[in-house]
Amino acid sequence: MTGTTTGRSPLADWAMDHLACGRDLIERHVPEPQERARLLGLLDAAARRIRDTRLRLAVVGEFSSGKSTLINALLGDGLLPAGALPTTGAATWVTASRGTPGYSFRLDRSAHHIVLLDGRPPAPEVLSSLRGTEPDAEPSADGAVLLRELVSEGPWCDRIDELTLSGCAPLLDQGAVLIDTPGSNSPVAGHVRVTRRVMAEEADAAVVVVSSHVLITDSLVRFLQDAVPAPAGGRYLFVITRMDDLDGDDEYASVLCSVRTRVQRQLGIRDPVVLGAAPAGVMKRLAGRSLTAAAAHWHERFPELEQALGRFVTEQRPAGVPLRVLRSLDEALALVEEALTHRHQNLEAACTELTARPVRELDDFLSPRAEPVRAVTRQVAQAARTVRRDVDLACDDVFRSAATSLVALVYSSRSRTELATRVGATAAHTVEEAVIALSEELADLISRQVNDAASGAVRLLDEAFTAEYADCLPTPVPPVGQEPNAIEALGPPLGGRLHGTTLSRSAVLGALARNEYLGKCAALVLGGFPLFPGLDRLQEEVLTSLTTWLESVHEEVRVDARRLAEAAVARLEQHTSALVEAYRATRTGTVAQLLSDRAAAYRRMGKEGAAVAKGMATVRQRRLLVRTHLTRLDVPREPYE
Repeated sequence: MTGTTTGRSPLADWAMDHLACGRDLIERHVPEPQERARLLGLLDAAARRIRDTRLRLAVVGEFSSGKSTLINALLGDGLLPAGALPTTGAATWVTASRGTPGYSFRLDRSAHHIVLLDGRPPAPEVLSSLRGTEPDAEPSADGAVLLRELVSEGPWCDRIDELTLSGCAPLLDQGAVLIDTPGSNSPVAGHVRVTRRVMAEEADAAVVVVSSHVLITDSLVRFLQDAVPAPAGGRYLFVITRMDDLDGDDEYASVLCSVRTRVQRQLGIRDPVVLGAAPAGVMKRLAGRSLTAAAAHWHERFPELEQALGRFVTEQRPAGVPLRVLRSLDEALALVEEALTHRHQNLEAACTELTARPVRELDDFLSPRAEPVRAVTRQVAQAARTVRRDVDLACDDVFRSAATSLVALVYSSRSRTELATRVGATAAHTVEEAVIALSEELADLISRQVNDAASGAVRLLDEAFTAEYADCLPTPVPPVGQEPNAIEALGPPLGGRLHGTTLSRSAVLGALARNEYLGKCAALVLGGFPLFPGLDRLQEEVLTSLTTWLESVHEEVRVDARRLAEAAVARLEQHTSALVEAYRATRTGTVAQLLSDRAAAYRRMGKEGAAVAKGMATVRQRRLLVRTHLTRLDVPREPYE
């Protein structure tokens, strides 16, 4: 077998220089690995088409028109399957063999497999690979039979990606490659797409095979009109098969005239080349079978067809191969231009997004008029109001409870003596315990509330920072509240520093033990018999006196508690101001780096955008040159600049 024939030519070198430019642009400006690999693969395929100096001759026609039989006759071997029903399901490339004939194929984009037609069975790995794709099918151990199974008869037909057959024929030695295609009107799904792709992307010229029984149908005319642009119509050669079924030269001449006239009218080809042949008779003679007189006549004339095909290849090759090179190059450069355009649009969109969403300086973000700081100020003010309210409520609750205790103390006394004792000692102790409990409660309450307010301020700043900067940062930045070092920088929790603070006016507690009014109440109880002869009346008078005393203590404690609350609020406000500054210090590096990175990204994208735009201009200039040659069919000569 032999591989693709390649050669060096000024045109190929010129085209490869264009491809090298496109490849360099793709490698530099397509960042996505998968897309870059896909585009480079397409450029590599274009490079292979450009290096191939052979004329690619597609053999097309409707199914059962005799395409495969014609190729078999040219090869002098019945390798390709032929029949009355659609057979060929994949494009089969037929190339010249420099050694042992054979074929290579690829299934499902896997590795290539090679089978030599030397009488030996295919290699075990070939058969094993086929069994792996179709476990219920057993491939033939005969290479020729296996070829038929791959092309038309086996379960692998629809899975063939590539199939290349190497054989011996004068036409192949003249630098032609034959491409056997599925029928242009095949009812099998996908067959017509294969043929259209070959005509549009691979073929330099085409041999259109029609049967003398059917001639050129409307469907074939439509296919040829759609498959290849009109200027390429001169690359057609028409072969009418089954000529041995016609009745004499008159009918033969009539058929040729009919085909030539329709080609001229329907396809716009002024002087089409239309030839007759009977390749089936050639194959019968190769098989040692007898021929009819008409078949024998056309068998003798078959060399005329081979010579005519040779002249067609000789005539078409100087223009057909360069035309394919130019078209392949234009398609490849179009891919490069499309990729660069897409990249340029993405870069412009990214720059627009950066411009549309500027990053605020941290000093602006944390200025007194900025919403984050104002939100913290509002929260501190709310916390201050809550502290003042809760301090008053706590004082009221404690003294209300103390008043209830004093009522019980007075009315539970059974005698003047018991009442005097309780008023002199128990009343003071009851209120003293209440005030001590209040002091502890206020310390805990104020500590908890200001600590919550301080923590809430950190959360507010973190939430505002995330909303402002998170979308601009390459990686999420943890909140300051979750960074131990940042917490230490802000100092110990404010509530902890206030937790040991109690009611500081010792006179309040001392007055409870030494209050002169309590002594007067006790004296009143013991010596007030003339004024209050009954115990009930005495209890009422004593309770009135105690209530007056308790209210004075209540007011004195309330004043001291409010002082304590105001001191805590002042500390909270000071702490909040320090917290904002500490937050500024904590985030300064992050925002500065963000601003630096965005500026660098903008410069980088601008620089790449300019490079991409320059590359786009270069590709467009090169495409314009290529398309100029395509339009004029003017193949560049040396030097190609």
